[in-house]
Amino acid sequence: MHAVNDDVLYGLVLGKVIARLREDQRLTQTELAHQVGVPQSRISRIEAGTIPDALTLQRIASTLKVSTDQLHAWTVEGVENARKAARTVASDPDNGAWVRSLLGAVGVAALAGLAVFAVAAIFADDVDSET
Repeated sequence: MHAVNDDVLYGLVLGKVIARLREDQRLTQTELAHQVGVPQSRISRIEAGTIPDALTLQRIASTLKVSTDQLHAWTVEGVENARKAARTVASDPDNGAWVRSLLGAVGVAALAGLAVFAVAAIFADDVDSET
C-alpha cells in the first residue's frame, strides 16, 4: 500500500473501532458528540474515516472508557487484518482478474468494507477470550 492509502485505511479502521465502541455503550453519535464537546457532524466524519486531532481523540477515548493506546492498538490490528484480507482476495486464483480489477476500481469503498470486517474480527476475538 502507498503511504496515502495507509493513512486512509488507518482512518477508516479507527472510525469503525470508535463506532463499534460507541454502539457497544449504546450511545448515539449525538450523545458521544455532546460528551466529547464537538458537533455530531465531527463524530460522523471521524467514524467515516477522518482522523481526529489528538485532543478530540483523547476525549473520545476517555468518554468510551478506553485509552488512546488501546484505540491505536485495535486500529493497527484492524489495519493488519484488512491488509491480510485484501492480499488473500487479490491473490486467490479462484478470484479472477475481474475481482482484482473491481478492488482497484472501488478503492476506498473496498477498504471501508474490509475495515468493517477487520474491526469485527478484533472484537470477536475479545468476546471469545472473555468466555
